[in-house]
Amino acid sequence: MSLKVKGLSKAYKDNVVIDNYDFEINPGEVVILLGRSGTGKTTFMRIINNLEEADRGTIEINGKVLAKDNGEKAVYGTLSDRRAYQNELGMVFQDYQLFPNLTVIQNLIEAPLAQKIADKDTLIEQAKGLLEDVGLSDKADVYPATLSGGQKQRVAIARALMLNPSVLCFDEPTSALDRESADQVGALITELATEKQKAILIVTHDTVFGEQIGTQIKSSTEFANK
Repeated sequence: MSLKVKGLSKAYKDNVVIDNYDFEINPGEVVILLGRSGTGKTTFMRIINNLEEADRGTIEINGKVLAKDNGEKAVYGTLSDRRAYQNELGMVFQDYQLFPNLTVIQNLIEAPLAQKIADKDTLIEQAKGLLEDVGLSDKADVYPATLSGGQKQRVAIARALMLNPSVLCFDEPTSALDRESADQVGALITELATEKQKAILIVTHDTVFGEQIGTQIKSSTEFANK
């Protein structure tokens, strides 16, 4: 088991966005979350990435607990607890969120270096290996502005893998890509699931992409409709 969500609820005043929702994703699975805008996809993704707090529910990855329901509300853990959870999860944002003033390899090592995961030389070697895995060995010392959309996406994936997370989340990974680039990213995601046994969660409007690589397809209409 990787990510497990139990009884998740979130409302904004009287607007219930997520109501008592259960979700689980395991190693090797690629779960596609489809749905129109305003149905809670972004809220769900933000909550499990610790960018927003749930009202109710329990959220954990491999025993690392982000929040635990006490019967009345979701109780969040200490900063240390949250960090342990966060290190189990990687997020690839729709706009990549690469630092434009840093080279590709500097983008990869920035977070783990700040967290003192390892020394700089060790992290650089790890980053080089990941860039080779995503087919960008020759881009280590360039800046993001020089990269295509597909290349930026692969850099963002490599960066998310620097902490060796169990779960990888993708927000609209193909929205800025042509079909060929989308297919390449899809092949990489499939490889991460099958060969690296990552649990992959993808929020997307791209039904073709989702049907190509998903092992499960879920609808965000389930969030508030039990």
